[in-house]
Amino acid sequence: MGWRTLVITAAKVVVAGPNGGVFIYSGAPAFGNLVSTDVAVGGTDPFGNTYLPGKTEYSVSVIAPHKVTAINIFQSTISWQTAPNPGGSFGAISSINAVSQSVVGLPPLSMTIGQGNTGEAVTFADPVVAPVVATAPGTGVAESWHSLGTLAGYTITRAQYRLNVMGEVEFDISVNATGVNALNVNFSTTLASPYLPLASYIQPLATNLAIASWTASPPRIGITSGGVVTHSFMTNQPSGSNVGFFSMPTT
Repeated sequence: MGWRTLVITAAKVVVAGPNGGVFIYSGAPAFGNLVSTDVAVGGTDPFGNTYLPGKTEYSVSVIAPHKVTAINIFQSTISWQTAPNPGGSFGAISSINAVSQSVVGLPPLSMTIGQGNTGEAVTFADPVVAPVVATAPGTGVAESWHSLGTLAGYTITRAQYRLNVMGEVEFDISVNATGVNALNVNFSTTLASPYLPLASYIQPLATNLAIASWTASPPRIGITSGGVVTHSFMTNQPSGSNVGFFSMPTT
């Protein structure tokens, strides 16, 4: 339809169609005069200017061969790109990328600065791409739960320990009394040396027994500095469960 006026005022502008887009030129539409585009797909305009997909601002050098610098926003990336001339191919020199954490192998946020003195891009990325886990002592592999073994007079639902990322030992214990039991029964497994406490340690356990049924002290776990794990409970205890999850410092 050609040029009708130097100023267009509108409440709404709609650009639609497979080749739709917004093209802004400095001066008459011509080679080297393209300064801004907003398009879904990149290409070349009728005057030979190469343009990028997304929202882009272009700056053309006044010095031959008129190198083009572009700032582009497309999908989840902001990039700074250059082309040797208005009709040349663009290449990214720096970028900031924000991607979903569900994308395997990619960090949630990264920034790449390209073509430094070494000739290679430098990338700064969010290092949190997976949960931090403890390492099993002396192995270099992820820590896992270790069994405390058996406990005389008790049915064991869980009796395990592991090293956490804070350098403490976690215990997860759930045992159920099956009858009258003696005081201070040791678990059959002794803690290995990397899991030993700084000093002997005592931890109360929760119980489903009424206080009136206690004839001695409440149930508790004791860990000696040598790694012996003892379950202490009241004498003549009726059937009931003792449960505890706790952590303790190690040597």
